Amino acid sequence: MPICRSRERCEELVSCVADHPVAGQFSRRRGALRDGLRAVLLARGAGRKPASGSGRAHQHTAVIADVHGNAPALEAVLAECARLSVDSYLFLGDAVGYGPKPRECVQRLAELRRAQCIRGNHDHAMGSGVFDTGMNRLARSCAGWTHEQLSREEREWLVTLPLDAGGDGWLAVHGAPKDPRRFFAYVYELTFEENLEHIARNNVQLCFCGHTHVQFVHERTLAGGYRKTGTPEHSKLERGRTLLINPGSVGQPRDGDVRAAFAVWHREQESVSLHRVPYAVELVVESLRELNLPHELGERLLRGA
Repeated sequence: MPICRSRERCEELVSCVADHPVAGQFSRRRGALRDGLRAVLLARGAGRKPASGSGRAHQHTAVIADVHGNAPALEAVLAECARLSVDSYLFLGDAVGYGPKPRECVQRLAELRRAQCIRGNHDHAMGSGVFDTGMNRLARSCAGWTHEQLSREEREWLVTLPLDAGGDGWLAVHGAPKDPRRFFAYVYELTFEENLEHIARNNVQLCFCGHTHVQFVHERTLAGGYRKTGTPEHSKLERGRTLLINPGSVGQPRDGDVRAAFAVWHREQESVSLHRVPYAVELVVESLRELNLPHELGERLLRGA
């Protein structure tokens, strides 16, 4: 007798698998089982996919990036996401590096329900154990310690994350969309126009990126011009308009604001909102001090720079 006769029952079964407690080293396998169950059950005809805005289709997707081992900041963002009725997640990479809680952050991200995760340069370095490419002096100073904190399964999860994610008219990368490696190049004042031009040529209307740790919205206008729109509360998708959005950094902000940053993609409303949330920065600084990690790591958190 069929276990599931509707899409809702299938999703309920998948959710039970996703919520079942397991040890951290098995979280990746549980994720694979969850995804496999969803694919098999729905492929057997348990109901059609709901139309946009109905049923359990993704409507409000939290876009988070650059957690960097900062567990208190990540928990504060996830709590705020729950308050905002977020129903899915898009993680743009760099779960680890700099921060004192790399394992906790990897495990938390790996266990998120209805999440797409991609690889950042720190994820690649910590997963592979190769620290000599794409990392600055301060990053390399704590890279060995971070690598040693992670289990083999956690390193494997990091290094096997895809380099990008996307769908109809949208793309997500860690670094710059123009960079074929996806996680080394930056989008900043001198490069945002060429990156907007690149995604527009490839029929991408909305692109999310991280890596700079600075929350911003860059736009290719309806008239074909380019501008940096700062950080408005909402950015609306319109035909002919191209947006390149950085949600900011959860755990290592560098735009002068010490609060954790993220964005919410309101798919049905075709808009993106930017958010900040406070967290216990001093506790993270104290943890870094107790671990005898470079004092500059804590100073940067306190300055948001």
